[in-house]
Amino acid sequence: MKHQKIEQLTQKLLDCGYYPYQIKQIISDAMESDTPTDTGISKEQLVIDVLESYVEFGAKCKREKI
Repeated sequence: MKHQKIEQLTQKLLDCGYYPYQIKQIISDAMESDTPTDTGISKEQLVIDVLESYVEFGAKCKREKI
């Protein structure tokens, strides 16, 4: 389920104009983050949260044509 969500968000980022290498770097950075594991957030969920924030930013930029 989470893998499918990551794929959907990746496609949305591509639609927003991000390049594949940028998305790979975003995911890599999220995976390497120092977020404490005691928060109960899995690495997959952390990646999803980060990708969602980039999708939101990318959509905002497309609307405002920055």
